[in-house]
Amino acid sequence: MNDKELEKIEKIIESSHINFMIGSGTSKDFLDTLWNIESLLTEYDKEKKETPQYKLIEASIKYWYFEKCMRGNLKLIENDFLLSAEKDKQFEETCKNYDDFIKAINIILLKRKTNLVNKQVNLFTTNMDLFLDITLDKLNIEFNDGFSGKFESSFSTSNYQKIVFKNSFQYNVQAELPLFNLFKLHGSLTWKQVKDEKIVYDSKLIALGELNKISFDADKDLLPLENEFSKLVDLATAKKEIVLDKHIKFLEEYKNLIMINPTKEKFESTTLRLEYYEQLRMYSNALEKENSVLFVCGFSFTDEHLKEITLRAANSNPTLIIYIFCFNEDEKNKIQALLKISKFNNIKYLCEFSFAKTVNNVFIKIASKLDAKSYQLVISETKGDSLEAASPLIETKQKEDEPAK
Repeated sequence: MNDKELEKIEKIIESSHINFMIGSGTSKDFLDTLWNIESLLTEYDKEKKETPQYKLIEASIKYWYFEKCMRGNLKLIENDFLLSAEKDKQFEETCKNYDDFIKAINIILLKRKTNLVNKQVNLFTTNMDLFLDITLDKLNIEFNDGFSGKFESSFSTSNYQKIVFKNSFQYNVQAELPLFNLFKLHGSLTWKQVKDEKIVYDSKLIALGELNKISFDADKDLLPLENEFSKLVDLATAKKEIVLDKHIKFLEEYKNLIMINPTKEKFESTTLRLEYYEQLRMYSNALEKENSVLFVCGFSFTDEHLKEITLRAANSNPTLIIYIFCFNEDEKNKIQALLKISKFNNIKYLCEFSFAKTVNNVFIKIASKLDAKSYQLVISETKGDSLEAASPLIETKQKEDEPAK
């Protein structure tokens, strides 16, 4: 990205409502992307039957989905969770990417020179993983994930309508604090449904932990997924006698995960349709606001609902700008084929951008350019542990730097 393009993005950020769409590509250094799991689950949903071979197919697909895309989240809450040396390195790199991202956006919200828009950012994500949640919590940044309540935190989209202020007794002023609104569009590993269909917060990831207790011999007990669905049916028919109690137990425990499975007919199979549709409505409303910007990271737009909402907003809101950071040219071409051409030519593609490169070459540069002294102050003072003191540090430093009157 050249300096001219970076300045353009910086100028847009200065006066826009900031939104992000974050997909599985942002965590792919540690957690796998969906590859062919979505298509296999979609085919399974179309043809599923209550037979041993179809139980084997379902258990195989969902186990590999758990193993590749979910299990690693236990490392975020259990320091002694064992990983290979390579996986542990990938985990640390992924944590750093999210850490740098949140710090940079926090400074941008704090230091941009406009009072016309509030100091909020909307983080919309289809990821069930907890990298965003844990990072925001670890840094003590004000964030809103839709939950409220101390002893039994429950979820409601009405909890998103908040602005946070902080009083300064020393200077007798009230300042708005940066606020991150986190929308888990497809559910989360921290979500738990209780009897009255209320969603409560599960910080211990109990459902994930129960699944982790069930082990399979992959070669003997499961089907390989590097096949078309019809081939899976043939393999399952030949091996249907291997369906065991643990396959059935795994599928029963899997039902306790409160999330949308990656299938084409996502919303037809969930009892939590209202919450999901409410979040989609909020995504649509955010993009329809005047002077909004959407940054897309690690998201492929294969989700039909989100693709249609995004394209509709791009074609109806001429003040909306969408920047899509693509991993490579091939990914760009695939997304362009899905989104086609917008009416107002307001969808911009930036190629060869991994999440780490997006953070380092775009948002960290903008944050440090807005206020290099404050950015370095936050990084050095917090040492990556907490941003709770970031705003007071910056405000105090500003007062110290002001000439005497």
